[in-house]
Amino acid sequence: MNLGILGYSSYQGMVLYDRLGERFHPDIITLCFLNNELTKSAMEDKNLRPRPRSWAERLLHRSQIYRFFTDVMTRRRLNPPPGAMVVAPGQKWVHRVSPEDSRANLEHIITAARARGIPVVVINPWSTDTPNAEPHAGHRKVLRELPERFTGVYLADVKADFDKRRRVMEMLMLDEFHPNPRGYHEMARVIADVIEREKLITEK
Repeated sequence: MNLGILGYSSYQGMVLYDRLGERFHPDIITLCFLNNELTKSAMEDKNLRPRPRSWAERLLHRSQIYRFFTDVMTRRRLNPPPGAMVVAPGQKWVHRVSPEDSRANLEHIITAARARGIPVVVINPWSTDTPNAEPHAGHRKVLRELPERFTGVYLADVKADFDKRRRVMEMLMLDEFHPNPRGYHEMARVIADVIEREKLITEK
């Protein structure tokens, strides 16, 4: 089941899991959060509080087209083009989620999943640094340390795998963040290798 949502950070993923996680009984949970954590914004995600929706807005949010265009406009606001002024003079940009908050969000999800006996695969995705995303070292350190802090948590290191393929990266990536279909196929292979190696799925 795919609960991945375009533009979500680990904070929003944590909220989503708290709302829906108990409804489902997956064999494995995969977590993939990085680039949206580093997007610069006027406010951290944890400080954003959505206003209540009217009945008309709730109806519109059932439309995938409406949600797509809403997301595009939100991303333009949170990730403005160079020179755009969307914060008050003197106000500093912040990352949407700090490394410390990313760790807390992911550990919250993992703790809840492990309490139900569900193994978790944490994905370390490949990406490049951009003008709107500072070096990823702090967040990647969090991802790599999670399997050391929890039993039943495993790392699918897509970045390490893709780094070995630097000469063919243009064949795997759509842009600096998003893989193309071939790239997603390779990501799936890395994840599948972890699942098979750790025997996370057994025949019932």
